[in-house]
Amino acid sequence: MTTTTNILHEFITDLKNIGGIEACAIVSRDGLLMSSDMPDGIMGETFAAMSATMLGAAETATT
Repeated sequence: MTTTTNILHEFITDLKNIGGIEACAIVSRDGLLMSSDMPDGIMGETFAAMSATMLGAAETATT
């Protein structure tokens, strides 16, 4: 049986195989890291939290 985690990881792997993509993450609106493939030195949890913060700021700026 394929789990959601496996499906997300396969999606990220397929996306990175397209070429030109160095890092990829699926992040919830709350900033929780669902799945990622990041280069060494990039902290996925921090990236996820900052992504959610930037999304919130962008939504505030456009409303």
